[in-house]
Amino acid sequence: MKNILAILLLALSVTALRAQGGNSLFRTDETFFRTPEASRVGCQLLLWQRDTGGWPKNVDMSVPLTDGDKARLLEDKSLRDDSTIDNRATTSQLCYLARLYSATGEKAWRDSFRKGLEFLLDGQYECGGWPQFWPEHRAKYAGHVTFNDGAMGNVMEVLRGVYRREAPFNSRGLVSGSLRRRARKAFEKGVECILDCQIVVDGKPTVWCQQHDENTLEPAPARSFEPAAFCSAESAQLVEILMSVEKPSQRVKDAVNGAMAWFDANKIIGYEYVREKGDTFLRPHPDTKPLWARFYDFEECRPFVCGRDGVIRRSLSEIEPERRNGYGWYNSDCGRLYPEYLAWCLRNDPEGRRGLHGGRTAIHLIGDSTMAPKDTLKGNPERGWGMFFGEYFDSAIVVYNYAKNGRSTRSFITDGRWENVKTCIVPGDWVFIQFGHNDQKEDDPVRYADPWGAYRENLRTYIRETRELGGTPVLLTPVARRKFTGGVFDDKAHGDYPAAMKSVAEEMGVTLLDITSATNDWIRAAGDKASIPYFMWVEPGECEALPAGKRDNTHSRENGARRNCTIVCDSIRVRIPALAGHLK
Repeated sequence: MKNILAILLLALSVTALRAQGGNSLFRTDETFFRTPEASRVGCQLLLWQRDTGGWPKNVDMSVPLTDGDKARLLEDKSLRDDSTIDNRATTSQLCYLARLYSATGEKAWRDSFRKGLEFLLDGQYECGGWPQFWPEHRAKYAGHVTFNDGAMGNVMEVLRGVYRREAPFNSRGLVSGSLRRRARKAFEKGVECILDCQIVVDGKPTVWCQQHDENTLEPAPARSFEPAAFCSAESAQLVEILMSVEKPSQRVKDAVNGAMAWFDANKIIGYEYVREKGDTFLRPHPDTKPLWARFYDFEECRPFVCGRDGVIRRSLSEIEPERRNGYGWYNSDCGRLYPEYLAWCLRNDPEGRRGLHGGRTAIHLIGDSTMAPKDTLKGNPERGWGMFFGEYFDSAIVVYNYAKNGRSTRSFITDGRWENVKTCIVPGDWVFIQFGHNDQKEDDPVRYADPWGAYRENLRTYIRETRELGGTPVLLTPVARRKFTGGVFDDKAHGDYPAAMKSVAEEMGVTLLDITSATNDWIRAAGDKASIPYFMWVEPGECEALPAGKRDNTHSRENGARRNCTIVCDSIRVRIPALAGHLK
């Protein structure tokens, strides 16, 4: 008691010294926890902690308290219906106290931490899950097993950290050996609950609902705008927890692989989730991270949104502004799993990733602007051939276009784009590699790659790393530029780059599609004037995107992009029999 009083006196002396940069409850820097300000916040956490051992939510507990505030908190300590794990409540306080104890060794922080940990352990259902509130709750849904907003997942992460002695739970004396053993048992029981709650469709494990009935473990609704559904963000955290299981059982492996296959099948490509000018909406975007909807219906696995009237709708514009702007309807959380999943599979289940792409074979396109997706807003007519490539195959093939304007073999790697692509390559996939336009830019050290030096070495890297992941690399020489001088076509616009790529293909035994020669041939045959409509010759005023017009002999309109697709497909029919059978 004397220690607590001493700490309170110290805290009162620095009440006005609130930590800079927001809620200090989420700080992690060790030096901060040795300051009087950190102890002041710790004292307030002790006041906010209920007799249950838990804490309420949606309160910045680092805000200095008045004497009146402190008196009210002492009166509220006996409340039994606002202790929660929702919105990071209780788990964030435990992390803070663990760091504070590590920095100071003060028993008051340790005792409060242990009380909070007991609250978590006592709240676990027999099924292994946790409700949102306990020991009492005000709404029926608050008693369900709650994955929503990371509630149960955050508890599991704390318990895992405690029993594995991971920071910030690794300080000597923070918890007893008995508490660590109980934490491990609770974590393992929670894993079983996660597995039992996973939604199975046609015998295949998929993902989870935001909450599940505490008795039947069936998906359950919460508030009116939160019907039972497949849920992406919460499921991403649960997959991370399952991937952290040591020596995973086959059931855990199946659960992880099934969920990742679901994520891959239901990602939304080509849109960004925008909050601007007081509104929220989806907007087409040619180069942004994949999105996932918060909710997908059980009947068709289609994204939906929902207002307070509880009616399922397909467009954000169809629900009231308060819900449209006051809730997170789309996220990119699942995308962070791909590199983790790749590493997990290589350690635990090398063949598990074959389930990605919905059982289809993927062709991953990497390259520059002649291949890349384009922003088509304001009537922009420019198109990369990769935008249409998937249309030329049957349903057994799926095409992912990662090409990006302005990239070379060098900058596609240094930008980190190649690392992202690698996380999506599974055994049996193909990687089509087409660079050369931007590698030629000698005045740009970020992109330039000498044809007989760095260019060849970068191609070797793509080939080697694709093969290491079980994929098949294919090299494509660059699309020709339209260049006529005095009516004579110049077919040497790419210099040594096509020859350099051919030499790598021969050296490493890689299939090569000579797109440079084929596109040279058709442009030459078409002639100067007849080839113009295939390229980005835009008259002033023709489109809003290019009001001044443009004369571009490198990039294509849709007819030119489709012409290039046809050339690539013709080459596939001759050079790649395994894919030729899937061409329409």
